[in-house]
Amino acid sequence: IQSGNVKCTITEGAGDGRTKTVMKLGPGDYFGERALLNDTTRAANVIADTHVTCLFIQRSTFTEVLGPLQHLIDADRRWRESVAQRKEENRKAIKRRPSIGFTNSKRSDLEWQTTLMVCGNFKVGAVKHLRRKEKLTLKLVPKKNASDKRQEEIILREASLYESISQGLLTHMIPTIVSKWSNDPKYLCTLLNSSCSCTLLEMISGSTLGEEAARFFAASIASALQCLHREDFVFRGISSNSLLVDTSGRIQICDVRFSRKLDGGNCFTMCGEPDYMAPEMISRSGHGQPVDVWALGVLVYELLCGECPFGSDGEEDELALFKRITAGEMRY
Repeated sequence: IQSGNVKCTITEGAGDGRTKTVMKLGPGDYFGERALLNDTTRAANVIADTHVTCLFIQRSTFTEVLGPLQHLIDADRRWRESVAQRKEENRKAIKRRPSIGFTNSKRSDLEWQTTLMVCGNFKVGAVKHLRRKEKLTLKLVPKKNASDKRQEEIILREASLYESISQGLLTHMIPTIVSKWSNDPKYLCTLLNSSCSCTLLEMISGSTLGEEAARFFAASIASALQCLHREDFVFRGISSNSLLVDTSGRIQICDVRFSRKLDGGNCFTMCGEPDYMAPEMISRSGHGQPVDVWALGVLVYELLCGECPFGSDGEEDELALFKRITAGEMRY
């Protein structure tokens, strides 16, 4: 696959037309390798999810150029199938704390313990459920902000994206919404099934992380990005101040307001933390998922060095920062 995304499905049941998605493939992946080895009928249907461009090779050409590589292809196929099976098993086995007892929660059922994050027009805090004695995460959006038409659209889009993403492969990194209500006099409230303790920034404030810890966090975020990109989302929310860490040390994504489904196109909006913006976002020449990889690189630098590579140093003039980013003037 040169570009685009496909899904592999198998037919379930006895001719009733039901299908099950067993694997999703993207750029760099391949399918149809069994046809290079023998005349076996296909094992699955491959259906395009987006516009797809593929490279292909005929069996005769493959054998002439590469020779008989059946044992290698068989080993790779078994590995890919085992990975897909493990993913399916992990998805079923992920143990989420049950939401029973939280669904009808009210603000009065919760004790605010500490503010974890203040971003834009909302804040996120750690709360304790007074009846269940469990720690959860509460997101508050002031109603005065929600009354603004543009902010209302952002809030609704974020809620839709949040639910669609958290229902997918990222249930261990994007907590599920267990309750939400609007009858609070000041806030629109969303209760999340996660026990967050601090932001990633707080863990590195005034110091740096060791290489092992930085590698763990970077790999966790890279895994999240891989899942989001497979679903055709661009995240645009990476920063040490907007990523939370739960009590078990795992990254939690509680801010998806900048996420967008690409549908095969590009984005042109400047958004996110200035220090993490990629040059193509700053130039507004059109950007896609690579801006997330750029932001991850900036974050890795920050985790290891204690500061961002282009060093805003709290400057009020963002133009100076943007000039350094587009010119590639890093600080070492």
